[in-house]
Amino acid sequence: MSTGDYTIQPMHKYHGVQKFLKDFVAAFVSTGTAIFMGYPLDTIRVRMQLYNSQSAFRVFSEILTKEGITGMYKGAVSPVLGRAPTSGIVWASNAFCRRKLEPFEINLEAKFVLSGMFAGVVSSPISCPIEHLKIKKQGYPDGKISYLKLIKQEKIRGLYKGMAPVLARNVPGFGVFFSSYHIIKKRLHINDLSENLVKKTLYTCLAGGMSGQLFWLVSYPIDMVKNTIQYNPKHTKIVPTFLCLYRENGIKRLYKGIGPCLLMTFPVSAMMFVLNEAVTKFLDHKIVQMNAAQICKEGNSNKDKKESTLIRIFTYAT
Repeated sequence: MSTGDYTIQPMHKYHGVQKFLKDFVAAFVSTGTAIFMGYPLDTIRVRMQLYNSQSAFRVFSEILTKEGITGMYKGAVSPVLGRAPTSGIVWASNAFCRRKLEPFEINLEAKFVLSGMFAGVVSSPISCPIEHLKIKKQGYPDGKISYLKLIKQEKIRGLYKGMAPVLARNVPGFGVFFSSYHIIKKRLHINDLSENLVKKTLYTCLAGGMSGQLFWLVSYPIDMVKNTIQYNPKHTKIVPTFLCLYRENGIKRLYKGIGPCLLMTFPVSAMMFVLNEAVTKFLDHKIVQMNAAQICKEGNSNKDKKESTLIRIFTYAT
């Protein structure tokens, strides 16, 4: 069973640690690649959120003019190196919870929602400081912010500023993310297309891209609140920050930058799911091979022990 294939099926018979590591590595590789490819659009989205810019093209032009192409990747090291392992924990936690829920007679869609929400809870304490640094980097074009500087300025609390909105975004967001992917795959009958690899890949891209967009459509306002809290020291609480943003330009202010976000999310999420399934399939094959080799080795060892015992018995008898 692949991480991306959310039909409940019997798991491969290998150790729980191997299962967790498999899910982690697959998500680490797929997410790191996808994030790097879509990062320039994420930079535009964050600038639009923080500076209330009206046009994505204007933000894009200003970055290229003042900072060059490297400005599009401002702060990229933190999320690529940070979000890749965080995403690994998200996917591995989701798969872990899903396996634990298998014995219970719960609606299948509810299992995916609960597993995704569990993943959101587990990953939030890790993603909060990483996202805080990313927002600082993207928000200050000429600023050089590091974890060390943040710790010196605000101690450990500074790194975890915005933890509440991170949880408020991730818990329902990942519930929607994983459950919608399963539902869309089920509607498209992707699991029945095993012989048509091209069509299956295209449908997986569609399901992955749409589930990523649904994540942001649901959680974008709270993400706006989170970014404002992490960027602006004047804001510290969710409700007052939400009301402050809403008073500026209503619901439009809360969805400022949603265009570049959705434009970025579809290909990034599509790539993430396709790569995740490919890497998972590869790791499944390797793990089964390793375990088969280990079983053969243990079998041969036991056989040698039996033969040695028989020889000793025969020698003693004669």
